[in-house]
Amino acid sequence: MLYILILKCLIIISVLLLLIIIFKEIVFNTNDTHKVPQIDFEFKKKCREKGGVLRAFENETDPTFDGVLLGCEKRGEYDPNNPEDYLFSEIEEVKENIKNGEYNPKNEKERLILYFKIIYPLSKNEWENMSLKDLENYYQDLEFYYRLPPKINPKTKVKIHRSTQNTFYRMPEGIILDQDTARKGIQSKFIEVTRYGPSYALLRDPTLFNGTYYYPAKGSGLYLPLGNSLIAYNKTHALKKLDMINKDILKVAGRDFQYFLNKDSTTLWNEITNKDPYAKREDHWVEQCSVNKHDNTQDNDCSPFMGSNTQKIYYIPQALDTIIEEMTKGKSLRVVTNDKGEKLNKYYGLGDTGDKIIAQIAIERGYDTIQFLREAQMSLKGDAVVGNELLHLIEPSYSQSYLTRLSPFDRPYIQQRDPIKPLVNYLLDNTIDGVSIKILEDPTSVFDPYDNKNIIDVVVKER
Repeated sequence: MLYILILKCLIIISVLLLLIIIFKEIVFNTNDTHKVPQIDFEFKKKCREKGGVLRAFENETDPTFDGVLLGCEKRGEYDPNNPEDYLFSEIEEVKENIKNGEYNPKNEKERLILYFKIIYPLSKNEWENMSLKDLENYYQDLEFYYRLPPKINPKTKVKIHRSTQNTFYRMPEGIILDQDTARKGIQSKFIEVTRYGPSYALLRDPTLFNGTYYYPAKGSGLYLPLGNSLIAYNKTHALKKLDMINKDILKVAGRDFQYFLNKDSTTLWNEITNKDPYAKREDHWVEQCSVNKHDNTQDNDCSPFMGSNTQKIYYIPQALDTIIEEMTKGKSLRVVTNDKGEKLNKYYGLGDTGDKIIAQIAIERGYDTIQFLREAQMSLKGDAVVGNELLHLIEPSYSQSYLTRLSPFDRPYIQQRDPIKPLVNYLLDNTIDGVSIKILEDPTSVFDPYDNKNIIDVVVKER
């Protein structure tokens, strides 16, 4: 009897020990990114304790440090007239480590190792085991580069694929963001991103929420959980995937969209009247109320929509259908001739007037993120560019708290595939063109920048 009792006790103790081991493996194992939903790193913990949020930080006040790293920004209401208020930055720690001799690389291999250790602190040992050639190759394949002081910054040359005149919106001076022009959709637990935009207070009007935009970029060292992710070429394509009809898309389309719609409708009308001089305008043109955020007056024949003024616009439906069909096939730029006779690539998309409805519909449909693979970036001068954007459907302050630093050697891009569930890309209306399977990430491999085999033509020729 005593023997049986002792045996039962041993079994219970063994089970308890096993449960403790499993619990520790799940909660504390920082080497497996798929078991740990969120991993704090020291700088983020300090920032959170001070009530701040993470952003790329450009040092503008200290001429002795020429660098850009992470900063901890004081959370507050957005005010375009006031500069961002930073509490502290990684720059201060790097300066101290240079001063005390801890950061003192003797050659290029040591500079590369130090760079990667700073950006990916959870994978320190792996970099030291790599050859100089492997380190250089990895460095040259990045899409995002921080700037460190000349003494410790790598000297390995990288090929920049974008003109310096066509940089991404709000990137700090000195940071290089050079996304792969053939970037594919990511279907995985995490995606490496960067963000440089104002962060708002936790308590604010929820009707203002448009989602939080990030730039996916290999090399930022910051990862965001993807969750249930919708993959589209651009905002217009995303709305079609969310089952929005064309005239409803037009209702929230920006002035660039309306400009091209008017231009194409006028061209069609000229063709119609050339064939039939007696054609009646009312037989071909239709009117509709559409958002105009740049007009402070409200058209009396229209009603405000989602907090914005609206006005009547006139167009030919065929022109609208053609534009939206082009955009759903990945066209995000369009050639125009400016006043100087120069041909430029101009933004060809929805604009930011549709951001609110995209976010709200996607949240209602159960999406956590949207990947825009070929969303155009507006340009004040020169050509507009196409980039990859990630829309995270959580407020900026909360979204920023999800950012974590993971080891790139844990292959966070690889999808943990459930063979029973179809990929999210196919949970769609079959009548709508999806993203080409060639554009999607191969789930058996790690994302490789600058693989130009799957580039799609994103430009519409002048017409």
